[in-house]
Amino acid sequence: SIHHEMGDEAYELPWLRYLLIFGRSPPALTKSQWRVIVLLSGCGFFSAYDSMIFTLALPQIQRDLGISDDATSFLGSCIATGPLLGIPLLMGADRFGRRVVLLMTVAPYSVLTGLTAMSRGAVEFGTLQFFARVFLSVEVLVSQVVIVEEMPSHCRGWAVGVTSVCSCWGSGLAILIFGFVGDTPWGWRLLYALSVVPLVFLSYFRRFLPETHRFVAQAAGPVEPKVIGAKVEMNNLLQAPGVPDPPESRAESGVTVIPVPVEHGGAHGCAGALQPVFDLFHHSRWMASAALLLATVDSFAMGAHALYDFKYLQTQHGFAAKHVSMLGILGGFLAMGMYALAGELSDKVGRRTLLAVFYTLHAGITVAYYLVPPGVVGARIVIVLWTLRVAVGMGTGTLVNTLASEVFPTAHRATAQSLGQVGASIGKPVGILTEGLLAPMMGGHWNATAFTMCFQFLVGVIVMKGFPETAGKELEDIGWAATPTHEAKE
Repeated sequence: SIHHEMGDEAYELPWLRYLLIFGRSPPALTKSQWRVIVLLSGCGFFSAYDSMIFTLALPQIQRDLGISDDATSFLGSCIATGPLLGIPLLMGADRFGRRVVLLMTVAPYSVLTGLTAMSRGAVEFGTLQFFARVFLSVEVLVSQVVIVEEMPSHCRGWAVGVTSVCSCWGSGLAILIFGFVGDTPWGWRLLYALSVVPLVFLSYFRRFLPETHRFVAQAAGPVEPKVIGAKVEMNNLLQAPGVPDPPESRAESGVTVIPVPVEHGGAHGCAGALQPVFDLFHHSRWMASAALLLATVDSFAMGAHALYDFKYLQTQHGFAAKHVSMLGILGGFLAMGMYALAGELSDKVGRRTLLAVFYTLHAGITVAYYLVPPGVVGARIVIVLWTLRVAVGMGTGTLVNTLASEVFPTAHRATAQSLGQVGASIGKPVGILTEGLLAPMMGGHWNATAFTMCFQFLVGVIVMKGFPETAGKELEDIGWAATPTHEAKE
């Protein structure tokens, strides 16, 4: 462990074991690792709060700004493409550092989300939310990279799950406030106005958020393999691209390893800006393609559901704002433990198969959820299905976020997260528009949403066919497995 080599001793927080939402056996971590979890949990808390408002208060926003259902599909699609503009900033985390990029995102998304409270029409609302999502998406993805790089191999899944639990409290706070003000004309505006609170903590983040040790190590200089007589010069193990053989085979063959820096040619203009992407596909093309496909299909399936979830409860089953709030808080609290439980379980039994099972369960439950007929009995069934769906969705989020960060080398890890941005920015708006086109032909939005959710069954297949198992392995060893083999030549 890098932290142990630096003299930073690990210790447990015994009181955590009494909070079941943090898993059954919280691990011992170093002081710096605990600090990372606390700081990034705070970032996740506020980002989850901001993300929840649009879905939560959609009927009220439509009514206040005069947005029709047809226009809502288009508006949601446009907002969903915002993360595409964040890709250059996200790739910058591989060049300038995770800490720098994280700190650059907090103020913009807080200000833009706060200004959304002053929107006078659909255009202003959509524009502000579009640009808020640019920075919000980058903050979420870079936070995941930091957690994966800083945590020990035996508890990475647990750590991602715990930060997700704390992020979930942000969604819970939005739901709680919505229960009190959701039915008022100004309720949704108050929810957005409160989004400026993270600015108060920005100086604290700036002071205590560290750069990841893996980024610092790989930034010292990339190296690549060459053969000199009986010796092999190879790339920095923390960077991982361009490696001829796994560490085990080198040890068995008695090869001497000498790291030597690489001389990079200077690319300029558009080609220079896209060089990180070219490098990513050159060194990890199979993993990059699988990650892009997964994000696109999953976002297509989830697009309409993510937009209409709470509107479905309010319009199809007659839930008032206070009922939505009660369900969100009580049902969400019951389901919340799945974040850490799924991560902890995946650290022990493996992530890939567990993730495929969770995707299949989530798709089946969500399809059933949208097909429940209205009425008293239907409302009770919906409450149960909503809670189960949220629980499985929480576990799925932990697993996919961990796996998607683990399978790429440190030098490309942040750039690789942009594949999720691209996939989501393509799949989600196309999914929303597809649902809008199918709704008149399928008897309404809910049948069409159930149909698009069926595509999530395919995601489990993509996980099993396209990803390696990562649980219990050091990131450097995973990097070897995900890198194409290169033959060393005299």
